[in-house]
Amino acid sequence: MNRLSLKDWSKLDDIRQKISSEAEMGRWQLIPNLIFESVLLCGAEIEDPPWSEVSELYVEAVKVNQPRIKFPIFNSKEKGKKKPWEYEGRTWYFWLNTLASRYGWSAEQIGELDLDDAIGLYEEIIVDEQHEREWQWNLSERAFVYNKTTKQSNYKSLERPDWMSMYDPSEPQPVKKIRIPVKAMPVGNIISLDGT
Repeated sequence: MNRLSLKDWSKLDDIRQKISSEAEMGRWQLIPNLIFESVLLCGAEIEDPPWSEVSELYVEAVKVNQPRIKFPIFNSKEKGKKKPWEYEGRTWYFWLNTLASRYGWSAEQIGELDLDDAIGLYEEIIVDEQHEREWQWNLSERAFVYNKTTKQSNYKSLERPDWMSMYDPSEPQPVKKIRIPVKAMPVGNIISLDGT
């Protein structure tokens, strides 16, 4: 199985989405042809193979064409719903528009990108746009909310996408201190860890 360039990967992703939508609608008879089309797109040279072999090749094709880097943008809890302007083949045009408008590359240059490079660049575009929005936000009056009781303006930061606000699980997090009810405390002298 071949690892596809961005343009061919976008075709594979469109087929994957079509398989998913056909399965949701219960049109199972269309799925085998779509799976076979995916396998052929990934470079498999087979003629009239058994179904079990095609399904194994499909699993391998999907595995080979997954991103190899764990990008933070994948940790987003916000799941996108299908938009009314979605159409078949939009994946490629999304990538083409995003990368061409930012970097000025041709369709051929963008089409030859590796998937990891494209996703990494896309994430950097999103981060740059967020920083630009935050800069503009900080220059506006809306960044400061007036509190009538204290008669002072308090800074209110612009909300970030959830994947940009998540903590790094590899970093140790501070332990939350909680109050223990008196009836749950042990009897006798209690000496805390800090010696007090």
